[in-house]
Amino acid sequence: SDRVGFAEAIRRYDAAELVDLTVDDVHRGLERLLGNDQRRTEIRQNAHRLVTEQYDIDRISRRLLNEYGLIICP
Repeated sequence: SDRVGFAEAIRRYDAAELVDLTVDDVHRGLERLLGNDQRRTEIRQNAHRLVTEQYDIDRISRRLLNEYGLIICP
């Protein structure tokens, strides 16, 4: 659904098939994915890149340390 908390990141990376939260749209989205091997491969690769680039624990911890550093030593 397009109502997940990180829909914008998903859009930027094209990491999922975002649809309106209706039965018909979810159904159409599933049909598009199930009927297209190439699209599923693209989404899988894009989703992996999204998670690695944005949500990897090493990257998150570096961002937090940088933010703490800015607070302590402005």
